[in-house]
Amino acid sequence: MFTNLISLRWTHFKDHNFSLFPHGYIEPMSEDTLKNLINAVCHGPDDDDTDSVASQMETEMDLDGVFEHSLDPRACVAFFRSQPSAPAIERDYYLSKLCQFLWLIALECGEATRNFNVHLNSLERLLDAIPEDYDPSWFDWRSFLDEVYSLCETRRGGDVLGALGNLDRFLRQAESKEAKAAESLIGGSSSSAPVRAAKRRGRLPDQERRDAIRRAIGKCREVWRNDLSGIFKELDSSNVPLGRFEGMEIHLEGDQTIKASKWDDLDLAAGDQRKQIIDALRKYAD
Repeated sequence: MFTNLISLRWTHFKDHNFSLFPHGYIEPMSEDTLKNLINAVCHGPDDDDTDSVASQMETEMDLDGVFEHSLDPRACVAFFRSQPSAPAIERDYYLSKLCQFLWLIALECGEATRNFNVHLNSLERLLDAIPEDYDPSWFDWRSFLDEVYSLCETRRGGDVLGALGNLDRFLRQAESKEAKAAESLIGGSSSSAPVRAAKRRGRLPDQERRDAIRRAIGKCREVWRNDLSGIFKELDSSNVPLGRFEGMEIHLEGDQTIKASKWDDLDLAAGDQRKQIIDALRKYAD
């Protein structure tokens, strides 16, 4: 098994990411910035207008750049030069960096679908089977995202990543840089979903729903977390769709559960589950 630098909690490694910025220079990218980029990629364009789709294309191309430049041999050399005591070899670097990116994608899929049966050790086993001569910068992350998201939606029990079986179908072979650029512009290779697949998966609610949630939360200002009951009642009275909360299992006392069919059902959640709901709503309060 390769030595996973993520599991060893090397903070420097997690922030050792690079992308090509508009002015033409390759610059570092922190993991926090990378998380925001992956979040934007996973959620897709808000609407079907040209500007939104074009913006989504640019975002996906940015993530292409992160894969390309962070998994480049020069990035690997730079890491070991700055961290000579790292208990790893080159293969460990490449698989650990690929693991970091795919793990963030998997976590985002799990968060979007409220399915938390994603396990890092399963991803590590899948990555360890990748041939040693494979260039990980060509990994088909778009198809990986689509399949993991679909599994998170449909597989509520068991290990989501383990259900992938292997990663062979995501191991694209190197093409010319011109072909890769053209692929990004038209929305992916023949084996991957198009750029607008995120919209097809229906991850985002419509604009009217978002605005209604923001208005309900905005009325409570900074204390909205303490008035979820009022917010949920207002959303129900306005017939605002539950979106991703629809069918969410709410844990009650005595090992009982109910599936959320209206906003008021979410008010029954307690403890960590209530915190998860608050975290999901926080973006509407920003």
